[in-house]
Amino acid sequence: MLCRLDMDVFAIEKMATKYNGAFLELLSKLQSVAQTNKMLRALKLISFSGSQSEILFIKEVLACFSALEKDFIIFDEPNYKKKFKFGIRQQLLRFPRASTKAEIVVMFLLNYAFWFE
Repeated sequence: MLCRLDMDVFAIEKMATKYNGAFLELLSKLQSVAQTNKMLRALKLISFSGSQSEILFIKEVLACFSALEKDFIIFDEPNYKKKFKFGIRQQLLRFPRASTKAEIVVMFLLNYAFWFE
């Protein structure tokens, strides 16, 4: 069983913009994947930039995976820290979650060192 998944979300924005049908299909498949895999406890999203497509993806993940305990979101650019503080944080915290244990952990990768928010 898959208990931990690391995903680079760099291409999600491009997929949503250029190939909207593929992005919508990805979102629709999340629920069936969640039904098949009820053991996903940790998800790490790398290269997060805070785009609306990435935020929508996280919203769907939180709503679908009932065993999820930690959702690590890793920003890899220093200027995203400001963007996160002004709006993205509030959006993420308001999303409904399938798991009452689901916690969002935000990390900023600065000069190959992690800073936690």
